[in-house]
Amino acid sequence: MADRKQRMSESDLAKRSQAAAAMVPVGREGQYGEMAALALTLCDDAVSGYITGQPIVADGGMMLA
Repeated sequence: MADRKQRMSESDLAKRSQAAAAMVPVGREGQYGEMAALALTLCDDAVSGYITGQPIVADGGMMLA
């Protein structure tokens, strides 16, 4: 039986990343910093003190597509 844990080459990973980004309406993958900024915003009462029980979707527009 073939080992299913074979590693992908860097070029294969890049191709998958480009293909995934092409499916997102903003045309790129999200960045860690963007998710961190959202989390920090939600932790700041001065900015988000009036937000209660809301789902916040950070998906590059996938939900709208």
